[in-house]
Amino acid sequence: MNSKTSLFNLGKNFIYSPKLEDLHVFSKEYLNTVLKPHYASNSEKDNFVAICIDFNKLNDINNLYGYATGDKVIHYSLSLIKSVLPPNTISARIGGDEFVFLTNNCNPENIEPLISKIDSILKEHGEEILFSSVTSYGVHSDESSNLNEMLSEAELKISEQKNNFNNYSSHSKWGVLEKKLTQNLTSFFKSLRLYRQPITTDFLKTLYTHIINSCNELLEKDFNKTTANFQEQTPIHFSENLEFDKLYSIFLEQTPSDKEIENINEDTYSYLLNNLIHDPVTGNFSKNYFVNFLLENCNHEYRIKYISTSFIKLSNSIFSHSTTDMELKKITDNFITYLQDELGISFSNENFSESVQNYFISLGGGDYLIALPKTEDEELINNKINNYFSSITQNTSNLENILRLFCSKDFHSATKENIHTLLTILSNECKLSKDDYKLSILEEPMIKDAINNIIYDSAEYYIDNIQRHDDIDNKNKFLHLLAKTMLNISVDLNNEQQKNNEER
Repeated sequence: MNSKTSLFNLGKNFIYSPKLEDLHVFSKEYLNTVLKPHYASNSEKDNFVAICIDFNKLNDINNLYGYATGDKVIHYSLSLIKSVLPPNTISARIGGDEFVFLTNNCNPENIEPLISKIDSILKEHGEEILFSSVTSYGVHSDESSNLNEMLSEAELKISEQKNNFNNYSSHSKWGVLEKKLTQNLTSFFKSLRLYRQPITTDFLKTLYTHIINSCNELLEKDFNKTTANFQEQTPIHFSENLEFDKLYSIFLEQTPSDKEIENINEDTYSYLLNNLIHDPVTGNFSKNYFVNFLLENCNHEYRIKYISTSFIKLSNSIFSHSTTDMELKKITDNFITYLQDELGISFSNENFSESVQNYFISLGGGDYLIALPKTEDEELINNKINNYFSSITQNTSNLENILRLFCSKDFHSATKENIHTLLTILSNECKLSKDDYKLSILEEPMIKDAINNIIYDSAEYYIDNIQRHDDIDNKNKFLHLLAKTMLNISVDLNNEQQKNNEER
């Protein structure tokens, strides 16, 4: 077997999203590495549509029936959606429960009929998918300069749709203001991700104090969003000599010929594989690499410890995804340095090695694994890691404190048979630890910045549209509206949590 054929066959193991291979749903890594450059560089693809979907209530299904059931709902729902889309549609995972469908030779007027077909087929099979649904938004290629911008626009519109509550009756300017507050504060409460505790009166009082102070500052002076102080990362530019269009075509075929495989240069295959098996932010190996290669090919036991980050969504809303990514890289790099310097644990960066080595794995979404071969020093290593996480709040920045790391209590044995169930168990273990921490974070100065961003456009709308906005009575009316909105949201979220607990 020649090197190009070997690289091609390795690539096939990683291009599809896990558990969705039979539906030919491409992975997030393949979307970023191949599809985005292909659609950016090929002029023949100018007339295409990107329809993005985000599953609703999937977290409830996972909590009530388990993640295995949630995976089955996603799988069956996607099979239904693909059945009503044109045969040439390309499917890919954006991340989590978000997906994109790319259809070539498709005009803007086709978007709404396609979305209607998606909604109809899911409603028709509602009982089989536990009455799950999706929020959809489509963008045509003539509306944005590249696929990246199209996906960003769709993500924003879907977020607006999902937060569009109808519990306000007035279409007056005060009614619009109430809608804005409801949308933004709901997003804020959900970004806190309180998994166990109800939202208490004391919690609301503390939060309300911060909000009043933030409002007063915003209404009394010129103000800027906190995000204005942070720069986005420079976008990746792909080398012109890498043949992404050929990669795009060859992986769409069921059985490409040897000639087609040979016709792509080796650098392109190597670049693709490197992106498919590494996390683009940290550079660590990805979950797909751990599950699809290490556990499949290495005949020894791995002991894994789960690491999870708090407040990812909150950090993204305060700053940006790229700012959060950069901060996470700094935090994890510090931890890896500690493991190397204090415990003598060095992690492998060698691709596709079958030797017994240590690995630091990025699971995505701010979650990680330490994967070590079985060792007699496991208990000592475990205790030192736990002590490290207990001490890292000292001498840290506010942002590092919000993006605090938590770890599972012990190491566990991982096999290809138990890995998905084990990751769910360890993730839930970390969630319980994070819940005990989250309420205290309200006293952090960074939360004030978060609140400024959350109510920024509400305060801006108030100043621009409410007559006599400097009048003390109108300011009080605004603050009372804030209090009422917070109370209504907390009651709704508490009722939803109680209902979920009872159904369990």
